[in-house]
Amino acid sequence: MIYLVGVDHRIQHEGYLDSRKKVALRKFRAYLKNIVCERGIRVIAEEFNEDVLSRNHTEVSSARKVAQALGIEHRFCDPTRQERKVRKIMTDRQREREWLNRLQEFSQRNVLFLCGSLHLQTFQKLLRKRGFEVGILSDKWGYDYRGRGFVEYFDVDG
Repeated sequence: MIYLVGVDHRIQHEGYLDSRKKVALRKFRAYLKNIVCERGIRVIAEEFNEDVLSRNHTEVSSARKVAQALGIEHRFCDPTRQERKVRKIMTDRQREREWLNRLQEFSQRNVLFLCGSLHLQTFQKLLRKRGFEVGILSDKWGYDYRGRGFVEYFDVDG
């Protein structure tokens, strides 16, 4: 089963930390840990990659940090800029197909997949079309900035 969680991508990393973002990250990571334990998750995967971490001046992925703490596998599924160029991945739909390809090896395990909220419905539809059992657990984890380092709010639905 693949469980989907919709996020604002800024909650996926520790770049541009301030005290309000630290609180948001703690809440988000606690939520992820609870989901992993409640649902028997064996893999945390995400629409994210090392390039994005680098562009945000951090090496810390929220999902990877949780996976490491719980001793389960973590996987970045979004192709890097170089991979997109080489594979001619130009659209969101092509990216979603790439995520699906990277998740294939986990078809017999419970997976928690984090993606931008705008992808929840389309990625869920693609996964179901390919025979995966899938469910959306929550949406809109994240916050808005009024410039780097300033968190306006932290919200969750679901």
